[in-house]
Amino acid sequence: MLHFMTVEDLLSLKVGSVLHHLSIKRAIQVLRLNSYETSCLRRRPSDENNITPAEVAQWTNHRVMEWLRSVDLAEYAPNLRGSGVHGGLMVLEPRFNVETLALLLNIPPSKT
Repeated sequence: MLHFMTVEDLLSLKVGSVLHHLSIKRAIQVLRLNSYETSCLRRRPSDENNITPAEVAQWTNHRVMEWLRSVDLAEYAPNLRGSGVHGGLMVLEPRFNVETLALLLNIPPSKT
């Protein structure tokens, strides 16, 4: 069912934000790549020294917020709560970049 979800389906579910559309699309992609095994998702840190893009793609929103805390961006981490930003979006979405993350975190331009 998830494999066949359309933009019209998302709109009928009242998902209007482009960011949330992309978030759902990339989340489905991560699940598909992992045979729809939700146990692949990473909510807690593992080995911080050898993080691969494939592992980052499995990060939940909570894990992304934990990572922000570990890289001295703790003051901005709460800005991602409920945002739909997860590792799959950060790694797999070509339009997601550093500027997008800074904007979502509300980091002032003087600090980027």
